[in-house]
Amino acid sequence: MATPSPQPSQRERSSSRPASAFAKASADKSGRGSAVCPLLAAPQPPQRFINHNRCITGAVSFRGIGPVPVARAFRWSMLAASAALALGGCMQTAGPVAVMQPRADLDSMAYGQPYNAPQPVVVADGGGAIGALRNSFASAPAPMPVGYAAPMGAPVRYDASYHLDAGDKLRVVVYGQEGLTNSYAIDAGGSITMPLIGAVPARGRTTAGLAGEIAARLRNGYIREPSVAVEIEAYRPFFILGEVSAPGQYPYVPNMTVESAVAIAGGFSPRAKRDVVTVTHTEAGGSMRAVVPLGTPLAPGDTVFVGERWF
Repeated sequence: MATPSPQPSQRERSSSRPASAFAKASADKSGRGSAVCPLLAAPQPPQRFINHNRCITGAVSFRGIGPVPVARAFRWSMLAASAALALGGCMQTAGPVAVMQPRADLDSMAYGQPYNAPQPVVVADGGGAIGALRNSFASAPAPMPVGYAAPMGAPVRYDASYHLDAGDKLRVVVYGQEGLTNSYAIDAGGSITMPLIGAVPARGRTTAGLAGEIAARLRNGYIREPSVAVEIEAYRPFFILGEVSAPGQYPYVPNMTVESAVAIAGGFSPRAKRDVVTVTHTEAGGSMRAVVPLGTPLAPGDTVFVGERWF
């Protein structure tokens, strides 16, 4: 004899109700046909699971306070812990501070005093992370003093027999007279113009001869015993033309040669005839022109011309 199967309870029958029947009933009620919604086709969980999840994801109620979400409660606790850690680090005792004595490198070089490396001075003591950082700065080695290398090579000496001409720039020093001490350029007429004494001829003179002329004029009713010195501040320029990369006018440098002048002008052009270089030199008595080798010295105001080759 077959044993009858147990009948399901009312809740199980309601939970296991086919979704298709529910969807069909809904479709018949709405009058939209027999289409089944995908969401409604999925089986619905029992009511006890819904109540259980609602308890887990629900709100936490405190005494005197309404429901507070669990995530918000954890967030406030984390913020409080972070603030406590930050305040704990800031409450540490300050560490030592290294105070460096100021340096005076320029004064030491100007007055010849020996340089003493600065030593750190400890003004406080303590521990903590901030103190360790300050200790690392205090224990750093002292910076090395800045030095200036002496110029290499022998100093440039000006030719005492050099004859001045238009374009030269002079430095005239009258000791004790700041109003007369200044830089003067020789104009196209060959003279310089100074206060009190006016125009003084300089063309064809040496620096010593010009200083004597200025002193003589100042002694004539202006200064009882003037002391005058004249030196060349800048020579008049030289000119280079012909087959070079950048022909034109350039400042003269003492001890310059034809080869260095060509280098200043950017070198020879591809069509330059390097063995034909003409130099024109002008003096008070006239001009001289000659074909010279590359090692020939130049004078201020000279004109260099580089010829052109045909093949």
